[in-house]
Amino acid sequence: MKYQFKRIMLLTILTTIFLSACQPAKNEMDSLEQYRTEYIGDNNNVIKIASLQDYPTGYTYDHIEIRSDEEPYELIIYLKVTEMPESDYLDLEENSNSIFDLIANLGKITFVNEETQKEIVSYNKE
Repeated sequence: MKYQFKRIMLLTILTTIFLSACQPAKNEMDSLEQYRTEYIGDNNNVIKIASLQDYPTGYTYDHIEIRSDEEPYELIIYLKVTEMPESDYLDLEENSNSIFDLIANLGKITFVNEETQKEIVSYNKE
């Protein structure tokens, strides 16, 4: 009897773990939406917004720099570049549009190659 009880408990625990692991991941935009902010100076939310972006293949987030001394307020995003994609400007434009939408007083976004410190592309809010 004891043996069967242990077996049922083990099966219950394993089933619970399996079902928990199979939960679908949150939609990326939904998770980014929780970090929406009015101000570029909201460091924690700005870091989350920049780091959770779905960057094009060949680019990965490294770190950010915030320039908020004078307008237009600028966000510089440093990316590690492993391969230069053919459509990088269009893909990074999608990222910039998402970021502009999530940070209200942001005026400019610049993407920089972290290794070379050279600008990849820059966008101004329209």
